[in-house]
Amino acid sequence: MSLFKIFLLTFSILLFFAAPSRADMIHLKEGRDVIGTILEEDPEALTVGVSGGKIRLRLEDVEWVIKGTPEEIQNKRRIAGFFQKAEQYFADRRYLEAAREYQKALLLEPDNADLLNNLGTCYALHGELGKAIGFYEKATQSKPDHEIAAANLSQAYLQKGMAQKAVESYQKLTARHPKESETYVGLGLAYYKSADYKSSITAYEKALSLGSGTADIYNNLASAYAMSDENEKAKESYAKALAMDPSHAHATANLNKINAGKTDDLIAAQSYDYQSTKNV
Repeated sequence: MSLFKIFLLTFSILLFFAAPSRADMIHLKEGRDVIGTILEEDPEALTVGVSGGKIRLRLEDVEWVIKGTPEEIQNKRRIAGFFQKAEQYFADRRYLEAAREYQKALLLEPDNADLLNNLGTCYALHGELGKAIGFYEKATQSKPDHEIAAANLSQAYLQKGMAQKAVESYQKLTARHPKESETYVGLGLAYYKSADYKSSITAYEKALSLGSGTADIYNNLASAYAMSDENEKAKESYAKALAMDPSHAHATANLNKINAGKTDDLIAAQSYDYQSTKNV
């Protein structure tokens, strides 16, 4: 055998033994982890090879499964630990402390869209919208179909006063989810904030047709009508808002202005509901 062939054989053997083994980590709902190799999966259970034999785990008892090298699995376990601490801080509204735990996890998995989204939500709820937008943008770049991050990003643009960015972001959401009324509610407000009142009317009417009928929506639709010089429709919509909520302060103030022949400084109702991901 030539020296070159001996070298190739030796190198191949070294690669074989150096290659990291694969494993599966099964996290059970009771909180316990099982590390082994999934040998078989049926509609009811997983058969897992572990040291000393096989065990059978019911699927209804399994919360999640991670596959990878032992190092990757160890990282996932560390991430899960940071995530659990972050969730505890988040539940107590200690958003900056939660953000620190998410940052630790992000060091181990920098492109994890769930972690990026949750960091954004911590900063959004702490009032640091610039930082929040940065993390939401990274989350949607890492995972373009991350719907929670996309919705959060749209809201953050809107709350930050970046109306045109909000319009573009909500347009993408409505294109992906044409039957979800809440995306049209956001789009309607984004158009209103960008002074495109006709488009705002269209978006709010679409939201109403899909089942979103709240006093806030009727108030904002009425304001868009008023800014489009459709005062009679505006009065009708303000009346609907007040019929649903007689104490609606914005609708009351806006209707009084319209009745007095004024359309300046109409108030659009707005609220923001930033969401986090519950697992990574």
